[in-house]
Amino acid sequence: EEAALRAKLTEAAKALEALKPEALALGLKEKVAEAETLLAQGSLPNLGALQTSLEEARAKARQEALSELSRLQALAERFRGFGGEGILRAIAEEKGKPLPDPTPIARALEALKRRMEAKREELTTRLTAFFQAYARLEGFQSETGRRLRSLLPVLRSAQEKLPRLGPQGLLQVERTLGQVEALLRELEREQEAAKAVLQEIKGEDLEALLGVFDQGRTPAQAKAPEAPSPMDLEADLAPLRLPGVEVLGYLGEALPLPREPLEALVQALDQLDKSLGQTRGPAAILLGEKALVLAPRKGRILVALLEKTSLSAFLIELTS
Repeated sequence: EEAALRAKLTEAAKALEALKPEALALGLKEKVAEAETLLAQGSLPNLGALQTSLEEARAKARQEALSELSRLQALAERFRGFGGEGILRAIAEEKGKPLPDPTPIARALEALKRRMEAKREELTTRLTAFFQAYARLEGFQSETGRRLRSLLPVLRSAQEKLPRLGPQGLLQVERTLGQVEALLRELEREQEAAKAVLQEIKGEDLEALLGVFDQGRTPAQAKAPEAPSPMDLEADLAPLRLPGVEVLGYLGEALPLPREPLEALVQALDQLDKSLGQTRGPAAILLGEKALVLAPRKGRILVALLEKTSLSAFLIELTS
């Protein structure tokens, strides 16, 4: 009978040793200690009760882990497109385990948050650099410049909201910023090409054109056109005779502007188009408080001299 008891005690000790790691991990330290004390006293512990407590603790721990994983999943959804997809797959895999562990998932999300803050700092730096570079090109008139200007309100709003944006907002800012940075590089190339072409224009031609303004002449003081425009031509130009427009007509007509420098400028712009591989729209040249516009129109070159303050309205009417 004593031998049988010893055998049962040995068997119970082995069973307790097998249950002990998980029981301790699930917070059943006191119940394990109680069973070990009974064994040391030569008494058989109630391992069935310990097993029941272990199953209850296991179910509770699983439910708590699943609840935490659901919370982490909601956070990970915000990071879709920002690396969150991998975490979402890991969460789905973890939920299938008997006892899920949210700890690695939480660490992965913290790493994504640090990456998001690094991206925020990067975008702040890029936005600052963009506005500084654009300030040097703001006066250069081209189709690329107009496209760029249309995106400036979006960028300024993004710059103001950047400290408060989440992952999706940062991704949208990055996409928009990538577009405007590409446009800015294109605008820089256009400006450099324009400078190179203008340097090829003969100095005396450019001086002759600028002389119209430097000598204080006004369109009213210039000689009148040699012949009146046909009625259909006048009707065509009538919508463009806005306040501030001082000279309006087509190259080749009798205009109160020197013809040769204008033709040289048109040739230079044609070369610029060819080098950029694009078809030119209206070109505006700022000369002090005046603006000179050269624009392809109905197979001819429209020439307009106007106050700089009227330039925007004129270009809108011209391209409408």
